[in-house]
Amino acid sequence: QHDQLQSSNEDLLARVETLQHNVKLLEGQILETQKAKAKAEKELEVEKFLKEQKIKVEHSGALQEVEELQMQLQKEKKQLQKTMQELELARKDAQKSTVMDMEIADYERLVKELNQKITDKDNRIEDLEQETEIQKQKQQTLQEEIKSLQLTMQQDEERNAKIKQLLVKTKKELAESKQAENDHLMLQASLKGELEASQQQ
Repeated sequence: QHDQLQSSNEDLLARVETLQHNVKLLEGQILETQKAKAKAEKELEVEKFLKEQKIKVEHSGALQEVEELQMQLQKEKKQLQKTMQELELARKDAQKSTVMDMEIADYERLVKELNQKITDKDNRIEDLEQETEIQKQKQQTLQEEIKSLQLTMQQDEERNAKIKQLLVKTKKELAESKQAENDHLMLQASLKGELEASQQQ
C-alpha cells in the first residue's frame, strides 16, 4: 500500500507539472494574441485615417477644379455668344472693304479659339468626373478592407476567448490535482505513522 501511494504521488506530481506547464503556455499564448490584437487595431486605425484623409483631399481637389472649370466654361460660353453676335452684326454691316474683312477674320479666329477652349474644358471636366468616380471606388474599397480587418479582429477575439476558457479549465484541473496530491500525502503520512507505531509494538 505504501508503494502504491508513492507511485500515485509521483503520477500526481507529474500531472501537476504538466498542467503548470500548460498554464504557462496558455498564458503566453493569450498575451501574444492580445499584443497582436492591439497592434492590428493600432495599424488599422492609422491606415484608415491616412487613406480617408488622402481620399478626402483628392476628392475635394477634383471637385473644386470641376467647379472652377465649369465657371470658366460658362464665362467663355457667354463670351463666345457675345462674339458670335458681334460677328453676325459685322457680317450684316460688312462692306467690301479691307478693314471690315480683317475685322471679320479676327472675329472668326476668336470664335475658333473660344470653341477650342470650350472643347478643352469639356474634356477636362469629363476627365475630372472620371477621377471623382475612381475616388469613390477607392473609398468603397477602403470600407471593404476595413470591414474585412474588423472581421479578422472579431475572429481573433473569439479565438482568444476560447483560449481563456481553456486556461480556466486547466487551472481548475491543476488545483484539483494539487488537492489530490495533498490528500495522498496526508494519507501517506497517516499510514506511515500507523506503520511505525505497529512496528514499535
